[in-house]
Amino acid sequence: MKNSNTKIYMDACCLSRPFDDQTQNRVHIETEAINNIITLAKLYKWVIFSSEVIDFEMEKIPEGKNGTEQIKFYYSITNEFISLTPKSIKRAQHFQKLGIKLLDSYHLALAEENNADLFLTTDDNLLSKAQTVGLNLEIANPATWLTETSNGH
Repeated sequence: MKNSNTKIYMDACCLSRPFDDQTQNRVHIETEAINNIITLAKLYKWVIFSSEVIDFEMEKIPEGKNGTEQIKFYYSITNEFISLTPKSIKRAQHFQKLGIKLLDSYHLALAEENNADLFLTTDDNLLSKAQTVGLNLEIANPATWLTETSNGH
């Protein structure tokens, strides 16, 4: 996936991971993977989407050191903003009928409508459900994806 056309949508769980408790092994591994993906994105000029749905979730973060740093991090790594359209809203409603939570359904619909190549999440529940709804893009945990990509799979 090392070309300049790669488009990545990271949900709010991914974007928040570097600010979670890093003493947990899984959290630390996922944070390292996200940081490596961001580095690769800059190197290969990949697109990392931001969206009005992520903006909405970021606005709910309490002000203060961690919240302020998280918001700055988000805006520093994303390079293309996408908005909901009637088409993405309809697709999100379809995902909701299949058991995907409201905001998660909007993230998936936006990623799909804007031709993302990859949707990254650290939410196991979303990951397992999203893999059954017939998405037109790859969905993965960042640590798993990076490991598989690095091993040439």
